[in-house]
Amino acid sequence: MIKHFPQNMWEFAQTSDILFGNRREYKTLINNVGLTLSVENFVKNLCQNYKNQKNTACGKIVIVTNGQDYVMCAHSGGTVEVLDVPKIDKNRFKDSNGAGDAFAAGFLAGLLFQKEPLTSMKWGCWVAQQIIQQQGCTIPHYSADILKEIH
Repeated sequence: MIKHFPQNMWEFAQTSDILFGNRREYKTLINNVGLTLSVENFVKNLCQNYKNQKNTACGKIVIVTNGQDYVMCAHSGGTVEVLDVPKIDKNRFKDSNGAGDAFAAGFLAGLLFQKEPLTSMKWGCWVAQQIIQQQGCTIPHYSADILKEIH
């Protein structure tokens, strides 16, 4: 999508309140719109130059996932936080399908519960880890007090 419609994606990136993507996707966007920024500076600049700061408590939020290595969140006028993805036992890993979407769901749940971006990243990682321990994109059964465990 980015390679075929770089200007549309660039406009979308500039005007979105919350933006999720992986490192490869951001690099592709940067290259296709002719910028010479690192991914880190690109997402920081997106937040610093954002005009609609009233829509979320942290202004614009830009998330960069990088597989099992780290998650980066830029927000509030250019603040950047990095979280190393917590490791799980390799024997528990079954399938990565749905991990990115699960991360986004956990992160957004954190924001809805008015958690700071760093805590929301932890929630996102936790949810993604639950998904990768399942075969296919299936949701494990959890009790209603799950929120007490993942604060």
